[in-house]
Formats: sequence, C-alpha cells, structure tokens
Amino acid sequence: MRQNTKNRKVLIIVAMLVLLATVFAMSGMTFAKYVSNTAIPTKQATVAKWGWIISTNSDNLFGTNYGDTANDKGLVSVNVSVDEPGTSVSASGTSNRSTLVAPGTTGYLTFTVHGTAEVKSKVTIKATGTDTVYLTDTLGTAETTDDITYSPIKWTLTYSAGNNSTYTAIEGCTGTTLQACLDKINALTGDSGKEVAANTEMTGAGTYMLTWEWAFDNTANTGIDDPRNAETKELSGNECDTLLGQVGTDANLVGKADTDFVNFTAGTKVVNINVSINVEQVQ
Repeated sequence: MRQNTKNRKVLIIVAMLVLLATVFAMSGMTFAKYVSNTAIPTKQATVAKWGWIISTNSDNLFGTNYGDTANDKGLVSVNVSVDEPGTSVSASGTSNRSTLVAPGTTGYLTFTVHGTAEVKSKVTIKATGTDTVYLTDTLGTAETTDDITYSPIKWTLTYSAGNNSTYTAIEGCTGTTLQACLDKINALTGDSGKEVAANTEMTGAGTYMLTWEWAFDNTANTGIDDPRNAETKELSGNECDTLLGQVGTDANLVGKADTDFVNFTAGTKVVNINVSINVEQVQ
C-alpha cells in the first residue's frame, strides 16, 4: 500500500516536470495571428487653373509732348523730345501742366480681359471719367434759344476679339462723347459684374482701345453763331479752339462783360479717365 502511494507521487512529479518543460518550450515560440487590412491607392490632384489675363495701359493716353500730326499720320508718341523737330505741343511750367491736350493732339488707352478658368468667376469692369473741354453759347442761335455747345475732343471705342492689332469699331462709339464710350464699357459687365461659368470664355472678352482726338485746323462750322455777326456767320472750330485756349489767361474773351462773348461759358478744361477690372472666384 505504501509502495503504491510512493509510485503515484513519482508519477505526479514526473507529469509536472513534463508540463513545466512544455511551458518553457512554448514561451520561446511565436504563434501566427489573423490579420485583415486594406490600403488607399495613391491619388494625385492639381490646383484648378486660374486662367484670367487682365491688364490696363494708359501710357499713351496723355503726354507732355505731342508730335506734328501732319507728319506722324495717326496716333502719336507721347515721348517726343522737346527739342526734336516736329514737336508742336509741349507742356511747360508747373507740375499741374505735366499732361495736356490741344488742337492737333491725340492719345489712347487699352485694357484687356480674357481667359478661361477652371472655377466659376465674376468679372467687373468699371469706367469713369470727365471731359470738360467745351464752349457753350448760352443764348443759343437765331433759330433756337437752346444752349449750343462745341466739344472739340472726339472719342472712339474699338475692340479686338483676338487680342491683336486688328480693331473694329463699336456701334455708337465713333467720334462721340467720352460718356457714350464709358457707358459702353460699363455695360460689358454691368454694375454688379458678370458671372462666367468654369471652363468658359466671357462674352465680349478681348482688348479694347479708347482713343481721343482733337482735330487740328478745324475749319468746319460749329453751329454756334458768331456774336460779332450772328445773322451771317457761325464760329468755326478754329475760332472756338482759340477761345478755349484763352480761358484763364489775360486774353480770355469768354464771359467778359465788355466783349462780344459775354454770353459764352467754357468748361474747366479737365479730362480724366479711370478703368478698373476685377476678376474673382465665386462659389
């Protein structure tokens, strides 16, 4: 009986040793495990193209010197040297005379807006300006009592769809007033701007040229009666130009009580223009 008990203890001890050895052996092993995973494939994106081109150029609008238009035949350079032969008009004196207009002078400005963006855009073009170069007879003519006004500077707005040197006239804007041309420019986008869909060119996109010209040796009648002989003669453009040129000088005859031109008034002789272009992305 005692022997059996002893044998049973030996077997238990051997079994425990085997189990312990198994535990130590397993502690040095690495078991596989279940793993599930996924990966996002490589993607690439580029910034949407903002393809608008806008610009304004007024370098040739007004100048300190103008050449002889009889020789220059067309738009004249404003960078003519004072000493260069052919210069017929040159500013001098104080800084407020750094730019000028006069009979026989001309100038122009250009502005460009075109392009195709990959986002929705809004274009706003605004043009303002004044042309107060004029002479008015407040008594009218022998036929009417309405004021008769002579405005020597004629304005023309032209357009190039291909942004090249070929320009076409815009209806109603040839040899007209500055305001008529400004109205056409402002109508391009309206007061609140014009929205342009993505990947679309704006209607009317291109380059615009606003040109002014004061005719030289203007002998045509102006519709203004000559107060020195109102029944038989009208003042010519040359005569009105001379009166305009005398405004503000000792030789001024306009509006003076002791002259034949007492009933005449003249503008302030100021011309200014501003064109602004804004393009922005909209949702």
